Amino acid sequence: MRSQYLHWTASQERAHALDRQLTPRMSVPDVAAGLVGLHASRQSGPYVSAYARLTDQRNAVNGHDQLLVLRAMRGTLHALPPQMASVVFAATSRQRARVEMASARRRGISPRAIRTAMRSLGERLESGPLSEVEARRDLGPGTLRVLWSQGAFLVQDVAGGPHRKLRRLLSPGACEDWRPPSEQTGEDQLFEWYIAAYGPAHINDWTWWTGWGHRRARCVAERARNSGRVVPVRVEGLSGELLVTAGVAPPSSDEPTGRLDVLAYEDPSVKAYFDSRERYLSGCPTEWLFWHAGESQACVLRDGLLAAVWRYERRTKTVAIAFTRKLPEGDATALRAAVSDVGAWLAATDISVVASECPKRRR
Repeated sequence: MRSQYLHWTASQERAHALDRQLTPRMSVPDVAAGLVGLHASRQSGPYVSAYARLTDQRNAVNGHDQLLVLRAMRGTLHALPPQMASVVFAATSRQRARVEMASARRRGISPRAIRTAMRSLGERLESGPLSEVEARRDLGPGTLRVLWSQGAFLVQDVAGGPHRKLRRLLSPGACEDWRPPSEQTGEDQLFEWYIAAYGPAHINDWTWWTGWGHRRARCVAERARNSGRVVPVRVEGLSGELLVTAGVAPPSSDEPTGRLDVLAYEDPSVKAYFDSRERYLSGCPTEWLFWHAGESQACVLRDGLLAAVWRYERRTKTVAIAFTRKLPEGDATALRAAVSDVGAWLAATDISVVASECPKRRR
């Protein structure tokens, strides 16, 4: 028998999301664990995402070497704590390995060559970590991607900053917390983490976030629902049935506070949703925030609602802001200052802010 629907207001949902996703945390690994990974498709992504969520923002460059970088949800790079990374790997590796093997065959890389490369790399990693640059040079990027998808090595970000990419490879045996479970156990745990971080969420949000087929994603969600670990909920302003962790109650206080959150390119709090993006778009056209391939721009949320998009120009060391809705002058000034703070942290120089009233579309 289906559970009776819970009913949340839109402001309760936003307050809940702000509490779960944007409450300041003590360290970069804590931030990554709370969001089920930091998007790492750009070098600066995990650093800016952490900067937005740390109690002491000076620590935003520290602790990234305690995370593992892997191709996970939707085949994109994520940085996760080792124990969480091993679970995510178990849940997503089958799909990723199949894609990479097909790509290798198209490039003329034989299974025999891959086995030989795996043995060679394993022997080299026994003596210690290896730089990614050296591994790519010796094995080739195609072969390295296949071995990565199969868990032949682990990857750490050791750059220590948001601009220069520097990664190293290490043996899985060198990481005590690397213990991948079975695929189904990984799927179930991943879904629970997703709902705990991003619920209430629609089944299509979960499907989009994972990049899985609808049948597989729904099967995992149904297992959790039938076990009572998640329950259905209706949220004002969002269509359809959403799911939330059982026992979670809506916040008692949902009053707007005027808080500003400056989020990164491909920020986890933005990328977690598909069908229910209206929760933060606030009537803005989807293309103002998302590009045609699905990437989300760096943005600013005011009380959980989209207020602007922004970008950092590394060549000129400036930030550009494009407002997505009209704000009172005082709020607009505060928003510019908040983005300038992030830009100053990225550039460590004076920042020139250029603002407009609506974002330009990407051509």
